Amino acid sequence: MSQAYVVALEKAHDGARTSSPTPTIDVVCGLAFALGLDPVELTESVLRPAPRHTLLVLEDQPVTGAPDALEYARQAASPVDHWVWVASDLGHSPRRDRTASRIDLRRRRRDEFDPETIFAAMPGELAAIAPVVRGRTIGMVFAESAHVMSLAGDPRQVLEVEHQWGRVVRDAARAVETRVGWNICVYELSVLQALPRPVEAVCDLLGSHDTIWSAHDSRVSSGASAARRILQHLRPDDTPASRWRDTVRDHLTRLGLAA
Repeated sequence: MSQAYVVALEKAHDGARTSSPTPTIDVVCGLAFALGLDPVELTESVLRPAPRHTLLVLEDQPVTGAPDALEYARQAASPVDHWVWVASDLGHSPRRDRTASRIDLRRRRRDEFDPETIFAAMPGELAAIAPVVRGRTIGMVFAESAHVMSLAGDPRQVLEVEHQWGRVVRDAARAVETRVGWNICVYELSVLQALPRPVEAVCDLLGSHDTIWSAHDSRVSSGASAARRILQHLRPDDTPASRWRDTVRDHLTRLGLAA
């Protein structure tokens, strides 16, 4: 196996190339032998799907007895071994059970938005629950997205973080030898509606996530249907419903979500 070919594989793994070689099973087995790994385990790890960076918009106002974000995530996501609830406020944590843990990325700075502090906290918080999640597939529910957006001086700061969030979560999970199956960012519809430019912000969110969910009436819509529902809620008062439907269709087409 040439050095150039190995380098090409490494660069593809790091995301440095848009096109890359696809190793044959013989190559995978050869690498496993050279590295002292089980070829079956190595093949299985290659075939595992990438984490799904998911946008979950809660359409309904929080009410007593309504499903929380974690319950909606369980309803919509494929099964995982363990759920991780990411929030500072214990009062808004979901019901505790053995299949979910809680971490806090804002222990040191609760009243301000600092992306670097949040990024830096992720590895340590996951390390604290490593005995529970190591070697398992986890689903992470970031329940404070809307609150953090209210702390930011400019909502675009939070939107910019969303573009990096998949990498931050993936790297932190690798450090504790776990795998993220679902990386779910939760926003309340009322918070999005109150933004200065809600349609622009929501289109950015739709474009920066690869899975879209909208929770309403104790159930979850997904994909183009969810995106359409979210955008329909943002219709300006002075825009007729028929014209706004056309506008929503145009937005979905540009985002590659038209169906």
